[in-house]
Amino acid sequence: MSTSEHISPSSEPAFRDSLRDLENASRAELQLTLEQLARANRRLTLLNRVATELTSDAESSYSDLFEAIAEEIGARYFFYQRVDSIRPDLLFLAAASQLDSEEEANSSDELLTAAHSLASQVLVLEASELAGHEQFAPFRKLGLQCFMRVPLLAHDRMLGVVSFGSISRSQFLRTDQEFVRTFADQLAAAVERQRLVLQLKESEQIYRGAVITGRLASWETNMVTRERIWTKGGMEMFGLDLPNGRGVVGGDNDEFWHTLHPDDRYKVAEFHRTADRIDSYRAEYRIVRSDGRLMWMSGRGRVIERGRDGKARRVANIVVDVTERKKNEERTKLLIDELNHRVKNTLATVQAIVAQTLRDAGGAAAREPIEARLQSLSRSHDLLTRENWEGAALGEVVEEALRPFIRSNGDRRIRIEGPLVRLRPKVILSLGMALHELATNASKYGALSGETGQVAIWWEPATADGAKYLDLFWREHGGPEVTPRSRRGFGSRLIEQGLAHELGGKAQLEYLRGGLYCKISFPLPILEEDAR
Repeated sequence: MSTSEHISPSSEPAFRDSLRDLENASRAELQLTLEQLARANRRLTLLNRVATELTSDAESSYSDLFEAIAEEIGARYFFYQRVDSIRPDLLFLAAASQLDSEEEANSSDELLTAAHSLASQVLVLEASELAGHEQFAPFRKLGLQCFMRVPLLAHDRMLGVVSFGSISRSQFLRTDQEFVRTFADQLAAAVERQRLVLQLKESEQIYRGAVITGRLASWETNMVTRERIWTKGGMEMFGLDLPNGRGVVGGDNDEFWHTLHPDDRYKVAEFHRTADRIDSYRAEYRIVRSDGRLMWMSGRGRVIERGRDGKARRVANIVVDVTERKKNEERTKLLIDELNHRVKNTLATVQAIVAQTLRDAGGAAAREPIEARLQSLSRSHDLLTRENWEGAALGEVVEEALRPFIRSNGDRRIRIEGPLVRLRPKVILSLGMALHELATNASKYGALSGETGQVAIWWEPATADGAKYLDLFWREHGGPEVTPRSRRGFGSRLIEQGLAHELGGKAQLEYLRGGLYCKISFPLPILEEDAR
């Protein structure tokens, strides 16, 4: 029995309407499915284009790709921000959609600032959320109805963010969000690849620069074939000329062994034994180039292949020229040794100062002269320190010793004259003490004790018995009449005995009626050997 036999004439219109509705629904569902398939295919094609362009054009800002993505999801605005390489806490704008007015530009700045604190999170806002919160006012200024922001992540490290805003849609669908996240993943991978490529290029440039400037050498040692393969930079540094950069490991023709300093050649066997035990080891040694130049090398050897018995088969070697560093270390050691020697001598001088001062004065009265003499010694040390303990000009020594006794600039009581002569550190310390004693005596008993007295200090070269000397003079006049003291004090003994003995010269003190006169003579070679 057919279906039509069960349908009454009165129900036929309703049945046809149902069939029509079912047919329309099926057609609409099919149309929706076709649209979804078309959109999926379009987006897949777009993502393939993204992958191609991201791979081929590393320097592009990708604005055209962002415009295509924005158009696909119905967005009016897009923003691409990158993490600053110097300040990782900051983002800079790398690309953005074309803005029609200055007002839009200002609003976009506010929008990016408002969303900055959420940069490391996915942010999706619908129209209802944008309308109800004051914090989203910058979004509304651009007329946004929905907004989406996705971070660019690589190995849990944020590289930047991409943002899209629509003025025509109330929300971004889940499929839109997944599409943008896929795009963000592709972009993050491209940015990270760019960073690694740039890092590799910089490393290669540094390596080439080091090789070109002769600071770095490398080669590979093959323990099986007994062959050493040198780079061009390695041969240049070691002063070698090998056909095709091929050398020999072991035997009479081992070019590396022959290049080593004779005292360091035993290290070759040590390096081989070490390579059999550990994968990486330090190496430091001297080489003597064919031109006779001595150089220090410092670097590492690294095993890149081992045999079944565990012994090294191939070893990569890299060294850096550290000759200057070694020279500096040697100079520093010499300076430290010299400083230790000078400190010991200074301590001996201090002990002599204290002992002699206590013997002369004793008790509380000794405190002031002890302090003054130690301060004089300290000023000489300061002068030498400023000159790196390489010596100083005689004029500076005199001025430094008399500085506590000069009332003001251009003090007419003291006159200093003489040619430029540089003194050695040993001379400076002894002479500084002697001048201090003369000035102290003058301020207490001589020309500097009153207002009318004057002191003249001058020096000049002299010749005696064919030898060159420097004569230093101290002359007081205009002060009170002076007479020799009944007992020789520390200053007199320092000048007449200690100073003359220390410098291999002689000194004479005369207590003239008009004031004290002192002449100190030094062999000139002692003073001039440090002249500049």
